[in-house]
Amino acid sequence: MKLSFLGSAFLLCILVAGDLQFVYAQRVNYYTLPPLTDVAKAPWHQSTYRFPEFQKGKITYTKGFELDHEFDLNYNIYYEKMFFISSSGDTLSITNTREIKSVQIGNKSFFHDYISGFYEVILPLPVALVFRNKFVLKEIEYNSGVRRDATFTEVRGVPTDFARIYEKDFLYFFVDQKNELNKATKPSILKIFPDRQVEIQGYLLEHPVDFESREDLIGLMTFCNQFILTAQEESMHRSDTFTVKLQAGKNFPSENVIDSLYRFPEFQEAKIMWVDKSTTHYPQKMNYNLFTGKMDVVDEKGDTVKFKKWQQAKILNLDGNVFLQDFEEGYLEILLQGNLALAVKNSFMPVTKRERLTDAGFMDQAAASAVANNVPITNYDRLYELQKTYFFIYKNQVNEMSKMSILRLMSRDREEVIAYMNDNNISLQDEQDLMTLTSFCNGLLTKR
Repeated sequence: MKLSFLGSAFLLCILVAGDLQFVYAQRVNYYTLPPLTDVAKAPWHQSTYRFPEFQKGKITYTKGFELDHEFDLNYNIYYEKMFFISSSGDTLSITNTREIKSVQIGNKSFFHDYISGFYEVILPLPVALVFRNKFVLKEIEYNSGVRRDATFTEVRGVPTDFARIYEKDFLYFFVDQKNELNKATKPSILKIFPDRQVEIQGYLLEHPVDFESREDLIGLMTFCNQFILTAQEESMHRSDTFTVKLQAGKNFPSENVIDSLYRFPEFQEAKIMWVDKSTTHYPQKMNYNLFTGKMDVVDEKGDTVKFKKWQQAKILNLDGNVFLQDFEEGYLEILLQGNLALAVKNSFMPVTKRERLTDAGFMDQAAASAVANNVPITNYDRLYELQKTYFFIYKNQVNEMSKMSILRLMSRDREEVIAYMNDNNISLQDEQDLMTLTSFCNGLLTKR
């Protein structure tokens, strides 16, 4: 890109016989804002927006819910803010952005970082590739015609008594699995994939990557993400039979499998709504223990201990993953929010099928009764497996998922729900089907 620009500038110099000021003003991606002029009055004001026109879009929040209402949205590159058209027809910027996770405008997605703002998604993979359009202030021009490099802190939207000259630029970033931004560089990609540095170094030797080239970055990220996607696929195949051995005389699995018994790879920052409806950020990081069905925290000493205030907690937000505590069912992870919410309980239960136990060599467990296998400690080894139980939550009431429960909850729209389930072959054992069904029911509820 730089070589092409220099070539164009050189050609223009020849054509205008050395009129350097003319060449300077015609540079590609440069925009001049005259003195005392609002950017909305500039001849290039349409270039301040990402799209020629405002488009229908939706907002998703860190708590996992998406607003049903569609807004007329557009991203303003100059102000680096998301704008919308209000019901009165005014063009305004969205100000309460802290809890926004992403924005969908037409077929384009924008990742939101609560500190630095919005980034358009190029590859929405496990590690995403995103970019940001920016108007970078390069120089200022005084009435005398003198131009100087920009050396002051600019406030966008505030007119000045000198002209401002901007360059429109693209900056590329990686968004890792913790939703953290990383500038698109070789060191950052190696940091994101520490266990795959040899393979990535080999790729970079065979495919020299220009970290300012979109095509090169897409190729690199497609290569790198295959490692995560492959691992996820293998994990999905294992998830149906994710088993843990509990040794005789023990009430907890061996230490070498403890890390795999948590919902998240790392303990998360937690925001809690308590039973008195107050909300606070919890001082200790938290994680859901799949084996015990309880929340664990890391205390001041760095030890992993049980969450002691569980009786006072109602809703727990672990870095955007929301859990509702039901005092009968335990911790339910919210998969889809709305008037009708979908939740899942992940927990390890003793394997009960005798054929499986016999084939796996757990003869004593196969011979024991269900009651005996559910006691905390036994004198024989036992096999546990991870099971998922789904729930519908409506009007703060928890209902275990079944066809009867969904038809009871949606009694006013019973026929429409039955027709939808039949037409779409909805399986109540398939998580994606349940999310689709829940979304459909929420659509019916909003029409009431």
